[in-house]
Amino acid sequence: MASWRRSQPRGRGSLRGFAAAASGLLLLLSPSSGRADDVALWGWLPSLGIASSFVSVGGSGQITSSVRPSATGDEDVQFAIYGVSLGLASPPIAPLPFAPRVAGLIGLSSGIRAGQDLAREGAPGKLEQPVGVPGLPEAGVTGQGSNLNAGFGSYFLNGNLGMSFELELLDRRLSVTPSFEWAIYQMRLAGAVRRAFRQTTTPLANTRFVAMDALGRKVLRGIGPGLEVELEAARFGPLVSSVAVSGQAYRLFGDRDRVFVASFSDGAGNESATWRAKFHRWTYRGGLGVRLYWRPE
Repeated sequence: MASWRRSQPRGRGSLRGFAAAASGLLLLLSPSSGRADDVALWGWLPSLGIASSFVSVGGSGQITSSVRPSATGDEDVQFAIYGVSLGLASPPIAPLPFAPRVAGLIGLSSGIRAGQDLAREGAPGKLEQPVGVPGLPEAGVTGQGSNLNAGFGSYFLNGNLGMSFELELLDRRLSVTPSFEWAIYQMRLAGAVRRAFRQTTTPLANTRFVAMDALGRKVLRGIGPGLEVELEAARFGPLVSSVAVSGQAYRLFGDRDRVFVASFSDGAGNESATWRAKFHRWTYRGGLGVRLYWRPE
């Protein structure tokens, strides 16, 4: 009598083979570590940060007009920004010394629009002739002058990519992260020119007021080095908080100039003014922040 053997369905055997191969591949790619918290998300560390920073960018200004003397200047514009960031760090790279992680983040900040005059002449403001002195010469009218003011615009977008080295300090993790940084941010520019004309000092003479204003914005882009030192603070269930101090330097590239003009016309004549701002090559930033990591035990 011929013997027979019951065979397994071919489709089911193929599916089991694929599952076994996939499980083996995942085990091969998953980093091996003795830490329990590195098992979650296969050792990847997502984070959310909140930080405030102090930014300094230098610039030069020039003002020319048909009614006022020319003015030039060079000043540092300093402002504070505050915002949030999203970060992600890779599993430890075991073959390298200290088993560093590849870490990166992207952040978006707003700020306080405090400005600094890059160039100024006189004391520009509202043109006013003192009450009760009808025969005052034109030099006595207040508010005359010109200026070019620069300040923070509406956003500061930044990011980085670096290597994070973890050390133990007083039973806490201390991370030192040198990084490559980039930033795109906006500066706000405002120009004003004021002049009063009075040809005679007789009480019935009219005073001609000339006022010109203009606004401009300039987007600046830069890349450069950065360094962050981060110390673990406390644990809240699966979340670990840390305090970070960082510093960055951005070398601006591309066009750093911004020129804008204004005009004034009345029955006595036509006037014009031009403002020019040029920002320095380097921008510097220092910050302090708090970060939350998803790092279950």
